Amino acid sequence: MKRNKGKLALYIAGIVAGIAAVLLGAALRDEASKEIVGACFGLGSGAFGMFTAKLITLLVEARNPEAVRAKNIAVNDERNEAIRDKAGAQTNRVLGIALPLVTVVFAFMNVELVITLIMCGLILLRAAVSIYYTGHYDKRM
Repeated sequence: MKRNKGKLALYIAGIVAGIAAVLLGAALRDEASKEIVGACFGLGSGAFGMFTAKLITLLVEARNPEAVRAKNIAVNDERNEAIRDKAGAQTNRVLGIALPLVTVVFAFMNVELVITLIMCGLILLRAAVSIYYTGHYDKRM
């Protein structure tokens, strides 16, 4: 548990910071703009949830070191890596069809131009990332 004392302190600090942000948002409810209050509530509750989950995971892993070893072996297993790679490739294919279709539908529905342009940006980002990683793995393999 000595190695995890730093993580434990970080997670507890994150939980406290999350609670403090939510309380700050509640205190500023009447005085500040809705965006600031919303950011306090959103970031605070997100930090609280994330750090609470991390803390619970840390405590469970400290009590079950055999389960941690088994999980690490399963995560790094070649079969599981191949399954994740195939699932990622299939997801990429589906998004390659779905994003342009949704963009065209949005354009015909007269959705705000900003939303349609964001969708176009996502299509271009997906294409750029795909080209980059194709070249990257072409050199490595």
